[in-house]
Amino acid sequence: MGRKFNIYILSSVFFFIGWNLTAQVIGQGPKNEEIKIIHSDFTFLEMNPGQELKILTGDVQLYHDSSFLYCDSARIEGLLVKAYGNVVIRHNDTVQIFADSLIYNGLLKTTDLFGEVILVSGTQSLYTKRLHYDLDSSVASYHTPATLRTNTTVLKSKNGYYHVLKDMAYFSGQVQMTDPEVQLRTDSLEFNTKTQTAYFVAPTLMEKESRKIYCEGGFYDVDDKFAEFTGHPQYQDEGKKATAELIRYNGVSNEINLYDKVQFIGEDTRLSGDTVLYNEKSKEMTLLGQGNIITKDGNIASSKNWSIMKIPVFLLRPDGPPCKTAAIIWRQIGLCAVAMKAIWSLQVGSFGPIRSIMPA
Repeated sequence: MGRKFNIYILSSVFFFIGWNLTAQVIGQGPKNEEIKIIHSDFTFLEMNPGQELKILTGDVQLYHDSSFLYCDSARIEGLLVKAYGNVVIRHNDTVQIFADSLIYNGLLKTTDLFGEVILVSGTQSLYTKRLHYDLDSSVASYHTPATLRTNTTVLKSKNGYYHVLKDMAYFSGQVQMTDPEVQLRTDSLEFNTKTQTAYFVAPTLMEKESRKIYCEGGFYDVDDKFAEFTGHPQYQDEGKKATAELIRYNGVSNEINLYDKVQFIGEDTRLSGDTVLYNEKSKEMTLLGQGNIITKDGNIASSKNWSIMKIPVFLLRPDGPPCKTAAIIWRQIGLCAVAMKAIWSLQVGSFGPIRSIMPA
C-alpha cells in the first residue's frame, strides 16, 4: 500500500534550508514546459506515488513559458494550475487578463478564466464572465455575453473571439456597436481593433437619429466616419426611402451618396437615376447621369448627355414648363429648367434665387 506524506513548509524555512523559490521547478515536463514558483507566502505539499500536489497561498507568483500568473492562492498538479482570488495573467507583455479564478493547462498552453473577466490589450478591453484564452495563438474566445471597449466604440455580443496578434475581433449573436456617431445592429460582425473598422458580414442596420441604412455587406471606418454599404442596401429617413447597388456615408461632410440603379421615394416624388448625391445638412440632392423625377404634376427627365444637378436648385427638362411641385418638394427654392435651346425660369414665392446650369 502506498504511503502518503503531508509536508507543511513556511516560506521563511525555504530561505534557511536553501530552497530557492525563484527557481523551484514543480512541473515534470520538458524544460520549456516547466512551471516555476516566483513567490508564495505559504506552501503545502502533498505527495503520493507518481503524483505531487502543491497548494500555494499568499501573494502567489508563477511563471511559465513567457507568461506570469499572479493570484491569492493556487493548486498545482504537474502542468495543471488552478488559481483563485485576484487572478492576473500577463502574457508577452502585451496582454493582461484579470479574473476571479482560472484553470491553466501548461501542456496545451490554454487557460479558462471565470468571474469578472477583463482582457486588456493596448487601448482595447474585453469584459465577460467566462473566457478561454490560447497562449500559443493569442486568441481569446467566449460564449457568454461580452463587451469590447475601444477609445470611442463599444461592441456587445453573445459569442465571439479576439485574435490579439492580428488585431481582429469576430462577433456573433445579437451584436450591437455604438460610437458617438452611429449605432449598428447585426448578428455577425468583424472588427479591426487597429484601424477601428467594422466589416459587415451579415444583414446589418446602421442608425443615426431618424436615419436608418440597411445592408448585407460593406464596412464602417469609426475614426474617419466613413462607410460603404453593399448587398441590397436601403436608406430610410423621415418619409424618404432609397435603394441602390452601393451607398456611401460620410459623417464628416454629412453626405449620403447612392450609386447604380438608384430608386428614391419621397412623400410626393419618385426619383430614379445612375447616381444620387445627398447632403443631409443642406438637404441638397444631385442627380448625375440618366435619371427621372416623377411628381404629382409631371415628369422631369435627363439623358446621359445631361445632368440634373443639385435638385433642390436645378431641374433639367428637354421641353415644356417647369414643375412647381418639384420646386417646392426639392428644398422649396427657385427653379430653373434648362433645355437644349431654351431656358425657363420660375421664382416660387420668396423661397430663394433663380439659378441655372448648362448642358454637361
